[in-house]
Amino acid sequence: MTLLALTMVFASFFVSAADAGEVPVSVEAPYSRAVIAFNQSQFDKSLEILDNQVLKAEPTAAAALELRALILKAKGNDGEALRTYGELVRSGPAREKFKYYFEIGGLLHKQKRYAQARPYLNAALRGDFNVGACHYFLGLIDYEDKQFDSAERHLVAAIDSEAVALRGLAYFYLGLIYYKLGYPLGAIRGMRYARDSVEAWKSSGDAAAKRSAEDIQDTARKILKSLDRVQWFGNVVFKNDYDTNVTLLPDSITSPALVSGKRSVKQVLTGGGGLMTSPARMFQAVASYRTYFNYNDNPDTKAFDFFSHIPAVYVNYKPYLRLTPGVKLEGNYSFQNQAGRDTSIEMHPYSLTGELGPYARYEVNPHLATQLDFFLRPKKYYGDAVTGEDRRGGGGYVLRLTAEYQSPWKQLSPTGYLAYELDDTNGKNWRYSAYGFGLSNTMRFSAINTMTLGFDMNFPRYEDRRPIREDTNINARVAWIHALTRHFSTILDANYASTRSNLEGLFTYTRFFGGFGLSYTF
Repeated sequence: MTLLALTMVFASFFVSAADAGEVPVSVEAPYSRAVIAFNQSQFDKSLEILDNQVLKAEPTAAAALELRALILKAKGNDGEALRTYGELVRSGPAREKFKYYFEIGGLLHKQKRYAQARPYLNAALRGDFNVGACHYFLGLIDYEDKQFDSAERHLVAAIDSEAVALRGLAYFYLGLIYYKLGYPLGAIRGMRYARDSVEAWKSSGDAAAKRSAEDIQDTARKILKSLDRVQWFGNVVFKNDYDTNVTLLPDSITSPALVSGKRSVKQVLTGGGGLMTSPARMFQAVASYRTYFNYNDNPDTKAFDFFSHIPAVYVNYKPYLRLTPGVKLEGNYSFQNQAGRDTSIEMHPYSLTGELGPYARYEVNPHLATQLDFFLRPKKYYGDAVTGEDRRGGGGYVLRLTAEYQSPWKQLSPTGYLAYELDDTNGKNWRYSAYGFGLSNTMRFSAINTMTLGFDMNFPRYEDRRPIREDTNINARVAWIHALTRHFSTILDANYASTRSNLEGLFTYTRFFGGFGLSYTF
């Protein structure tokens, strides 16, 4: 692979006396004869003229030294070519030094002398010479050294450069890196592009190019086949929490939730599982089922026990592309404990809600992705009256723009969003529109210790209510996850929620809840 890449960069070309640079008048005639012999592929004759006639008389003639180095590379005498380029660095024109650095770096890379090649390629890169090829070779050096983050940056820069001939190879190595790092979508994209881009090499008439194309396509087929499979996933979490103000809808600060004003220790069980079809196909489906159950120990908060069932289906179109559209269909069927203060559990239907609609995800680069969602939100509350302004059923929608950044630093992987939502309830008292934003970050301190931080704010306005209601909702959270084994982890978290309303006596409240739990992932 490396030999082919070098062949592409250092391809033979027709040299004329005018193009190769100026030589002293005293050696113009023999130099011209050397150029003619080179263009006729008479390398030995050309080299003999240069050594015995041109350079013997003018040993620092830059054009002659460049032609000599080119001949030596064509003959495979890389060691002597390196010495010739070294002489050009010492005696050649200053404006050409970055070219010579690149040539030396390329030859050293070919000889697998990576540590020595790196500074020359970096010097050529600083001189803005052959930028795409410099990034490509530096990426290969980092790949060999298993410095995958740095290799990725160089290969992405090579892909984005004007070095079109290297793009397929850069995608190939980028796909290998993503495969090793466990990023299947990137691996699929890289391998598909590499596989398709080298197809033309097979009919080029170059035996080496044909073999390299076959090697690349064979490797790509093997990797794509290994990624073309269905994956199952699942997770169960049991937590023991303390809640200073048990709410009616504990999983949302944007909903017009009723609060109990009561404290309680609670047990929370969440779980779910599903399957993900192959991301290498035209359509990918992700089907899952999640459940939520909480039990409050305080008998005065039994009406705040809930049991929810949340099925969901996502369908993505060509998920391996940078721009991937999709459709989401999710439901939430919740039951409420209506046993009163009794310690028994009598679950009855409470609400049936959903989220359905399109989204589009765009990968700006391998570290930055954005997603735009537009979801309709139908809802039904079984306790709603037939008429009246306190009915909470109805419809609505949410429009949300999200950005995710995976930085090279393990402590910086932020996600942020901007959102607008409309809750068009049947009763005027709960009908609102809201703007909101949020920011979260995942901090990986080691292979077994992870911390997540999050902050959300939104500003619902109940325009149709009388008097008009305007709230400011704040939610802050922190969680620490410690992996005990491959499947088991402990969780410690804390959450703070606050609502400030212009109708302070009715809708202003604060809430703190958090606890400790155990997670099992399979």
